Amino acid sequence: MLHEAKASLKDQDYLDAETGMIGEVRPRASDVWYVSPYRELWTAGGGALPITRVDGRPDAGKCADALTTRDYDLVEVGEMKAGDWACARTAEGNLLAVQISAVPTGDAPLEISYVVWQK
Repeated sequence: MLHEAKASLKDQDYLDAETGMIGEVRPRASDVWYVSPYRELWTAGGGALPITRVDGRPDAGKCADALTTRDYDLVEVGEMKAGDWACARTAEGNLLAVQISAVPTGDAPLEISYVVWQK
């Protein structure tokens, strides 16, 4: 495991999962992007990298397998429940598992827990 943390993402926040830095887009470092009006979590580059929902808490192998068979550019957080998981590839090529702590309403931030594994 490379990094494990929690984050609170407001509308248009980007997260660099390896460092935990939240803010504006940083090319080749920002991994996920939260768009609150649509309650969507995108991967870097406007969905250039894969992301997919998974059942249960994944490990690195489960994330890698899920991303091999399902490749989306975003997950719709509004269709998820608290405790649901998604896996993604980071800008650095690492594996990322994101757990939704609570599905936000209105302009509330997206609260997540996440784990990063080295590629």
